[in-house]
Amino acid sequence: MPEPSKRNGGKLVKTPSEKVVDYRNRRKQRIDSGKPDQWDCKDCAHILATDYLREKLGLLAWLRIAELNGYKFPPKKTNQNEINNPKG
Repeated sequence: MPEPSKRNGGKLVKTPSEKVVDYRNRRKQRIDSGKPDQWDCKDCAHILATDYLREKLGLLAWLRIAELNGYKFPPKKTNQNEINNPKG
């Protein structure tokens, strides 16, 4: 990768294209970590828009989007009797 451009009186300043590359690399690292608590909505959208990522991480991405938007899931029913005979 080329060195960052020198502008602004000799200070190292990244070009817009270098900033995009850095952003994409950081997003890839967050997604590859496998830790949904580090993902933001854009990361989840990227996962859902990419076939191979959607296959591996699609459900986690949907759950993370729900969490980020404040959606609360009902408690899981673990007892088979509760599943067959709901009280509600």
